[in-house]
Amino acid sequence: WKITLPQLFGEVAAEWWGIAEPDLAVNSLKNYRPAYIRAERYFHSTPIRSMKPMHVSQFLKWFADDKKAAEKTVKTQLLVVSLIFKYALTCGYVDSNPADGLPVPKGLSKVKREAASPEDVQRIKDHVGDPFGLFAYFALYTGMRRSEILALEWSDIDMRNNAIRISKSIYRDTDGVIKAKEPKTEAGVRVIPLLAGLKKHLKPAKGLVFPNESGGYITEGSFTARWKRYAKQAGISCTPHEIRHAYATALVSS
Repeated sequence: WKITLPQLFGEVAAEWWGIAEPDLAVNSLKNYRPAYIRAERYFHSTPIRSMKPMHVSQFLKWFADDKKAAEKTVKTQLLVVSLIFKYALTCGYVDSNPADGLPVPKGLSKVKREAASPEDVQRIKDHVGDPFGLFAYFALYTGMRRSEILALEWSDIDMRNNAIRISKSIYRDTDGVIKAKEPKTEAGVRVIPLLAGLKKHLKPAKGLVFPNESGGYITEGSFTARWKRYAKQAGISCTPHEIRHAYATALVSS
């Protein structure tokens, strides 16, 4: 008998996605999924062994021009294509990675990282006592990612030595179950200062710092609902990610 290997890019891409998707964090999933779908549709019926660097470059130029994509988005697109070929190379489907080392088109726009406005920062401070207000306040005074805050346990907070140990983040597996995972690299594990402005609002307990009604991890849908209610009550317009970029403000004030 003879083993039939995938011949088309679409076949290999789908195979890679089936393996990669379960291990992706929530934020990575949001960025990788559209990039995967876009590449799979564009190269769907293209024999993967026939693809050259110029084909990938043409795809990136089309994407950048047609969708007016920013530099960061195009870089993510290139990364996903490269990961697909890296997987294909490991499996023996191809002999080289045509996306490896390719530059993105020049002159692409760069998206400026916005921080929460001074008005929103003040409202976050004023509404720390509101339902879910501590979450926004926590993001402001730690600069942590949302997935890291939602995975944080009280045992990770050292009140005596004024330190917070960040060693995990939450993600959703293929069954839709929210779980915690450790960073892929040692650099992802870090210790940050517990600022006095945050410490005074903390009442240490057991388990998760921000649990759901059953004491488990908060789901994406539940988080969105809680955040919308809080943002409306507090009168803020910024996102949790934008609050992270105001962390320097909290450091200075502390």
